[in-house]
Amino acid sequence: MNTIQQLRDAAARHDPQVGWFCYNDEHPKINKEPVQKDNPSFGHTKGVFAFDLETDTAIWMLHSWPCYPAITIPAVDPPSPLFGQTFLCISLKDVATADVIARVFHYQSQPQIIDLHLPEAFNVRKYPNLLQLASDVPPAWVPPGSSVPADITFTSKNGTEFRLFAKSKDWIALATDKVQKAKDLYSDLIGPTLCVDLEVESWQIGDPDQDSDPNYTTEDIQWIDLNALGLNYAWNFLDHDHAKWAVSMDLDKQSETDWVIVADISRIESQYRRGGVGIAFQNQALAHSLHSIIKMAPPMAPLGPAKH
Repeated sequence: MNTIQQLRDAAARHDPQVGWFCYNDEHPKINKEPVQKDNPSFGHTKGVFAFDLETDTAIWMLHSWPCYPAITIPAVDPPSPLFGQTFLCISLKDVATADVIARVFHYQSQPQIIDLHLPEAFNVRKYPNLLQLASDVPPAWVPPGSSVPADITFTSKNGTEFRLFAKSKDWIALATDKVQKAKDLYSDLIGPTLCVDLEVESWQIGDPDQDSDPNYTTEDIQWIDLNALGLNYAWNFLDHDHAKWAVSMDLDKQSETDWVIVADISRIESQYRRGGVGIAFQNQALAHSLHSIIKMAPPMAPLGPAKH
């Protein structure tokens, strides 16, 4: 909330250097009614993309919270606290990095932009992809997405390396019977590309994805149990969880396999025809901590709601 407040403060003072894109597959609501009709052709993707031209800095917040946030739309309903969510906020190296990521947005995840601002000082020639993204605002027609998924590497302001995986609604493959088959972000792209087996936590209400990769396994997490971290809470994904993340299974083979992925798209068949992204990074302590709370059968701990 403090991060978002910085953008609201910039909007209030009409800062000529600060710009932002807020995107979500669900528009904000006022009195439980969306401010605009949602277009399901846009990606199943949620986040905030912001930059300051004066300091040449930028942030990207990837998250899973529906209808959130809006910077300049007043009096919208607050997000529902019922389900647990994931947020990953990265301080980008510079605005040029933001422009590179904006190109992935346009051709791959194709977000439904719910609020944006290009500041007075914005240089349209220097940042063409941010300019292009600004033209994708609903009710604009959703252009065809890339038929090839994205895998690019970028670094944060302090030099941490991230890999951005993204697929469009138009990434399909021909099955052996020559029938077109859409693909899944996790089991068809991230796992095989990183050469790891994955355990995925995501919204599972719908037809489950069928793991089609013959070399690497992708499994859906069924339960979360925080007792391994000293917290007496456990829950089933259906009860309290809308988070979207994954972790590599083969953690003890070599340090290079300690992958954590934070994403914005669910691992169900309805998401095949929508764009989405996953940000992967290596962090041994976090990967092992996440792996320790995963359960595929009901845990022994008393069930309780997600507190964080």
